Amino acid sequence: MEKIYGTKQRQDGLIHTGRTKWILFYGFGKDDEASERGWEYRHTFDHSPTLSEVKELIISTINTATQEKIVNGFI
Repeated sequence: MEKIYGTKQRQDGLIHTGRTKWILFYGFGKDDEASERGWEYRHTFDHSPTLSEVKELIISTINTATQEKIVNGFI
């Protein structure tokens, strides 16, 4: 999943935007508390994803972020 900056609030969801295009939005965070805008994770599918695909992608993203925090130290 890509980290996309510019959102003001959390907006989790899976949106069908074209005949074969689905966009998954997940999570929300800010690099610092003073920021007005933050980031979210986004992934584009070229097919209708199954529930297990979505779950696997989200869990993988959470595990990767957790591993980075462990390796780089909690900030």
